[in-house]
Amino acid sequence: MDSMKIKCEIITPLLMHGANGKNAELREQSFKGVMRFWWRAINGNLSLKELKEKEAEIFGNTSKKSSFRMRLKNKNIHKMTYFAYKEELQNKYGLKYLWYPIMMVKKDDTPWLIEKGSFEIEFYFKDEESKSKSESSESKSEIIKVLNYINFFGNFGARSRRGAGSIKFESDDLIKFTGNSKKKFREFIEDNFEKNTNENYSTFAKEVYIFDSKKTWEEALNYLGELFSNFRKKHKGEVFNFKTPAFGFPIRHRNRDIFLGVKAKNNKCEFLERRASPLIFKVYKVNENTYFPLIIWLEGKLLRDGYKIGKKIKKCKENELKEVDESLIKKFFNSLKKGSYVKW
Repeated sequence: MDSMKIKCEIITPLLMHGANGKNAELREQSFKGVMRFWWRAINGNLSLKELKEKEAEIFGNTSKKSSFRMRLKNKNIHKMTYFAYKEELQNKYGLKYLWYPIMMVKKDDTPWLIEKGSFEIEFYFKDEESKSKSESSESKSEIIKVLNYINFFGNFGARSRRGAGSIKFESDDLIKFTGNSKKKFREFIEDNFEKNTNENYSTFAKEVYIFDSKKTWEEALNYLGELFSNFRKKHKGEVFNFKTPAFGFPIRHRNRDIFLGVKAKNNKCEFLERRASPLIFKVYKVNENTYFPLIIWLEGKLLRDGYKIGKKIKKCKENELKEVDESLIKKFFNSLKKGSYVKW
């Protein structure tokens, strides 16, 4: 059985929990779920039929076992309660904005997070009689490709789209960047990663912006949080309307209106309750003094066919629903003049 070992360093706090939603723990199934998502995101060139068949071959499904096993080992992690970690965020306005759920907790009822630490992932690729060596090798190649994308663009756990759960992978099997300029980093991304589009689901990527490196991960992510917060404050009048759900929904306004995906049928409402933000805020660590902030805008259709943006109300009227409006999210990216835009 072929194997592969990956060293992992937790760069930004990881909000990954057990079944009760409070105990912080590293979960193999959660890691595998993120890997599935990114495998789909980088295979947008496949038809839906091909995608499902190949995904099942690699990750398994209800009738087929996965082509690999993974184990999380040598865990050396430091945990804190959300309430205790609030103190760490007091003077970091951007982080407070990105991770507002942490700021909302009360002392007597609070989950835990993994503040920092390291661990290893060991992969075992099956070499069964039913699988040829070439098939086993292909499975390993696919996993290596997925891990490379997650290493540079993805995160794990809750608030992962807002920069939490950034983990650095290290292995001789993976590519790595060792420079310190955003120009070189942009060239590295252009040389090593491909853009794949499919509007039916999230794919990599509409746009990627890289900013000047910072000396700590806190400085890097706080910088992104301040950019995002300042933009939304500047465009407050546009934020509190139908344009906001393009950043992900549900959107809960202070007047208690909730905006999400809605389908009107005979004056009755069918709701699409949740759609993750298409924006990913990421910190990539080069070394102890070099952390690159990135913002990734994933390609993909926000709503399923037949749905529009509307309020969560009992009775729906088609003329009160609106198509997805990306003008505000486009305006946000147009405002990132200090970034280095990746073009394929």
